[in-house]
Amino acid sequence: MAQRILFSALPNTLPLAYVQTLTVIFGEVSRSSPSMKDLRDFMKLRNVFDKETWPLLTAMLELRDEGGTVSMGRFGRDLLAAEDDVAGREVIARHLIAQNPLIAKYCLEALDTEHGGRLHSTNEFYRMLTSFVYPGEKPTLVSFKAWVEWAVGCNLLKLVGVRWAIGEVGLKELPRMRMLDSEEFLEE
Repeated sequence: MAQRILFSALPNTLPLAYVQTLTVIFGEVSRSSPSMKDLRDFMKLRNVFDKETWPLLTAMLELRDEGGTVSMGRFGRDLLAAEDDVAGREVIARHLIAQNPLIAKYCLEALDTEHGGRLHSTNEFYRMLTSFVYPGEKPTLVSFKAWVEWAVGCNLLKLVGVRWAIGEVGLKELPRMRMLDSEEFLEE
C-alpha cells in the first residue's frame, strides 16, 4: 500500500464545509463532464482554486484528464452517492485513511484516552510523526496541517479547547486502526 505524504487542503474552505464543497465539485464533474480548464474556472468562481496546489489536489480527489474531459474516481462517486453529510464525512474519512493509514492510526491511537492517549496539538502530532516512534514516511509540516484539515472536515478529529480529540467518525474507525499492524503494512 502506498503512503501519501503530500496533502493539500481545499483552498479557502473551512474544514466543516468540506462535504458540501466536494459535493459541489464532484457534482459539476458528473453533470457537465468539463475539461480541466473549465473545472478550474468553475472552482475559481467559487474561490476554491489555488494554482500552486492544483496538481496535488486533483490527485487527492482522483480527478483525471481523459481525452479533454475530467473523470472522477471512486471517491467522487461514493461521495455523490452519500445520503447525507454524516455519510459524506464517513466517505471522506475512508478516503483519507486509505491515502495513508499509518498517519490515521498513530494520530487516533495517540488521542485514545481510554488506552493511555491524551489530547494533542497539531505541532505535538507532527513531532510524533517525525520522531523515531513513527515508522512510516514523514510528511512535511504543511502537508500534515492539510491532513489535519481533512481529518477535521470528516470528523476523524475535533477541537476540544486548543487541542485535538477523536471525533465521532474517528471513534468508529479507531477499532480498525488498532488492528492495523504497522510492520505488516510497511512490508506490503
